[in-house]
Amino acid sequence: MPYVAICKDRSGCDTAEIRRSQLQPHLDYIDLVADKILAAGPLTLNESDGYNGSLYILDVDSAGDAAELLHQDPYYSSGLFADIEIAPFLPARGSWL
Repeated sequence: MPYVAICKDRSGCDTAEIRRSQLQPHLDYIDLVADKILAAGPLTLNESDGYNGSLYILDVDSAGDAAELLHQDPYYSSGLFADIEIAPFLPARGSWL
Protein backbone atom coordinates (compact mmCIF):
# COMPACT_ATOMS: atom_id res chain seq x y z
CA MET A 1 0.00 0.00 0.00
CA PRO A 2 1.37 3.44 -0.80
CA TYR A 3 2.28 5.82 2.01
CA VAL A 4 3.33 9.41 1.58
CA ALA A 5 5.92 10.97 3.86
CA ILE A 6 6.71 14.66 4.12
CA CYS A 7 9.99 15.30 5.90
CA LYS A 8 10.53 18.85 7.10
CA ASP A 9 14.09 20.03 7.62
CA ARG A 10 15.27 21.18 11.03
CA SER A 11 15.43 24.94 11.51
CA GLY A 12 18.29 26.70 13.22
CA CYS A 13 21.10 24.76 11.56
CA ASP A 14 22.83 24.73 8.18
CA THR A 15 20.55 22.26 6.42
CA ALA A 16 22.11 23.05 3.03
CA GLU A 17 25.47 21.84 4.40
CA ILE A 18 23.90 18.68 5.83
CA ARG A 19 22.25 18.00 2.47
CA ARG A 20 25.59 18.56 0.69
CA SER A 21 27.66 16.41 3.05
CA GLN A 22 25.13 13.57 3.21
CA LEU A 23 24.02 13.59 -0.44
CA GLN A 24 26.09 10.62 -1.61
CA PRO A 25 25.29 8.41 1.43
CA HIS A 26 21.62 9.40 1.00
CA LEU A 27 21.65 8.48 -2.70
CA ASP A 28 23.43 5.20 -1.95
CA TYR A 29 20.71 4.37 0.59
CA ILE A 30 17.98 5.33 -1.88
CA ASP A 31 19.52 2.90 -4.38
CA LEU A 32 19.32 0.13 -1.75
CA VAL A 33 15.61 0.68 -1.09
CA ALA A 34 14.57 1.79 -4.61
CA ASP A 35 12.13 -1.13 -4.90
CA LYS A 36 10.07 0.47 -2.10
CA ILE A 37 10.07 4.00 -3.55
CA LEU A 38 7.37 5.04 -5.99
CA ALA A 39 8.54 8.67 -6.09
CA ALA A 40 10.87 10.83 -4.01
CA GLY A 41 12.59 14.17 -4.13
CA PRO A 42 13.44 17.42 -2.37
CA LEU A 43 10.89 20.11 -1.55
CA THR A 44 10.82 23.84 -1.04
CA LEU A 45 8.18 24.13 1.69
CA ASN A 46 8.21 27.90 1.96
CA GLU A 47 9.59 30.81 0.00
CA SER A 48 13.22 30.02 0.77
CA ASP A 49 15.91 29.81 -1.89
CA GLY A 50 16.81 26.20 -1.23
CA TYR A 51 15.35 22.87 -0.32
CA ASN A 52 13.93 22.51 3.17
CA GLY A 53 12.08 19.24 2.99
CA SER A 54 11.69 15.94 1.20
CA LEU A 55 8.76 13.97 -0.18
CA TYR A 56 8.59 10.21 -0.41
CA ILE A 57 5.83 8.03 -1.80
CA LEU A 58 6.62 4.56 -0.53
CA ASP A 59 5.27 1.12 -1.35
CA VAL A 60 5.27 -0.47 2.11
CA ASP A 61 2.82 -2.41 4.28
CA SER A 62 2.36 0.08 7.11
CA ALA A 63 3.18 3.52 8.45
CA GLY A 64 5.61 1.80 10.81
CA ASP A 65 7.45 0.26 7.85
CA ALA A 66 7.61 3.70 6.22
CA ALA A 67 9.03 5.23 9.40
CA GLU A 68 11.60 2.46 9.74
CA LEU A 69 12.72 2.95 6.16
CA LEU A 70 13.04 6.73 6.61
CA HIS A 71 14.84 6.41 9.95
CA GLN A 72 17.62 4.50 8.19
CA ASP A 73 18.16 7.29 5.65
CA PRO A 74 21.43 9.19 6.26
CA TYR A 75 19.50 12.45 5.99
CA TYR A 76 17.49 11.39 9.04
CA SER A 77 20.43 10.02 11.04
CA SER A 78 22.44 13.20 10.36
CA GLY A 79 19.69 15.26 12.00
CA LEU A 80 18.38 16.91 8.84
CA PHE A 81 14.70 16.12 9.44
CA ALA A 82 12.89 17.84 12.30
CA ASP A 83 9.53 16.29 11.56
CA ILE A 84 8.20 13.44 9.44
CA GLU A 85 4.51 13.14 8.62
CA ILE A 86 3.39 9.77 7.24
CA ALA A 87 -0.05 8.97 5.90
CA PRO A 88 -1.69 6.30 3.75
CA PHE A 89 -1.98 7.44 0.15
CA LEU A 90 -4.58 6.33 -2.37
CA PRO A 91 -3.42 7.23 -5.87
CA ALA A 92 -6.58 8.01 -7.81
CA ARG A 93 -5.29 9.67 -10.96
CA GLY A 94 -2.00 10.40 -12.63
CA SER A 95 0.18 9.39 -15.54
CA TRP A 96 2.30 6.98 -13.45
CA LEU A 97 -0.67 4.83 -12.39
